[in-house]
Amino acid sequence: RLGRDFRGLSLANLDLSGQDLSGADLRGVDLSHANLSHARLFGAEVQGASFDGASLAGAGLEQVELELANVGAVTCDGDTHLPHGWLCRDAHLTRSP
Repeated sequence: RLGRDFRGLSLANLDLSGQDLSGADLRGVDLSHANLSHARLFGAEVQGASFDGASLAGAGLEQVELELANVGAVTCDGDTHLPHGWLCRDAHLTRSP
């Protein structure tokens, strides 16, 4: 597909570390167990996407509506840039209280 439209694709288990996916359409994309370390996902659309088991260490997720995606068992670190309402605690992504 052309541009940044990845809707419905499986990118599971891929090494996408360091990739610029800013503004990408990732709706319904399977990113399970993908390496997204240091990837830039600023403003990406993630409704229905699965990040289950993905590595988000150092990734930029500002302006991403993570509550619309499956983020189970995601790993992150202190360098992961998260949207408002999310934090990385004990290497796992959690909602802020």
